[in-house]
Amino acid sequence: MKPSSLSNGKRDRAEKGQAVAQSRLRRAIICLCLLVTGSACSATSTQGAIPGVPSPAHSNTPATGSASTSIPEPTVTPAWHLFTEETLGLRFQFPPRWHGPEVYAWAEGVRLEVGSDRVYPYGTDPLDRVYQVTNSYYIVIQYTRNSAGWTQEQYRANQPWTETYWSLLNLKDGESLSGLRGLHTRLRALAHGSFTGLEYISTLSDTAQTEFFYVRQVVLFDEHLNALTVIGTPTNIEVAEKAQWQQAYRQVDEANAEVFHRLVESIEIE
Repeated sequence: MKPSSLSNGKRDRAEKGQAVAQSRLRRAIICLCLLVTGSACSATSTQGAIPGVPSPAHSNTPATGSASTSIPEPTVTPAWHLFTEETLGLRFQFPPRWHGPEVYAWAEGVRLEVGSDRVYPYGTDPLDRVYQVTNSYYIVIQYTRNSAGWTQEQYRANQPWTETYWSLLNLKDGESLSGLRGLHTRLRALAHGSFTGLEYISTLSDTAQTEFFYVRQVVLFDEHLNALTVIGTPTNIEVAEKAQWQQAYRQVDEANAEVFHRLVESIEIE
């Protein structure tokens, strides 16, 4: 009887040990699943926006890979979509296969965004943005009325983002303005209806090689200092070599330059 009792005791302890081990294994598997899920949720891209809009701005995050940069063909066809924003009387055309426009309006203005990938509502958390198209391109149009009747000096004081524009007015086409973080290159003077201004490229300066940043901008004002701003942003860019990131962004921007210019030319404001 004693040997049998001892055997039974060993068997009971073994069974209990096995149960504890299985329980710990299940908890470990659950923790691992939660960890993987959390990591997947955070691996998303962000999208930039025009300064001056009363909402947080986000910047775009590149995709990296070993393949060389794939440049999309610009989408320029006769059958573009026509969109009209009724409140401020702004209308423009954009490519038929593009997404949007996403509209964000406030008392003095409106912001409209279109893109070759999904367009998210302005202010969407960067972690909630998921881009499926590499080397995509987004264009944001912003029209802001000078309802306060600011002079140029007041405008510069109240809208610091315009300081780059005012400074570039004193440069020639092809010349650049460089600071600690930004490099801005004037491309050309531009007139559109009653608006006049500049087109220029903004990117990082050599002393600020941190987060990738490359945009094409058109900034225009009419005689009342109503502002029309258009920004083109390469997004989710395939970068084969980190040292060559600026070239990759430039190539995607230049591939979409014809779309950008045609969209700008299509803008009408009543």
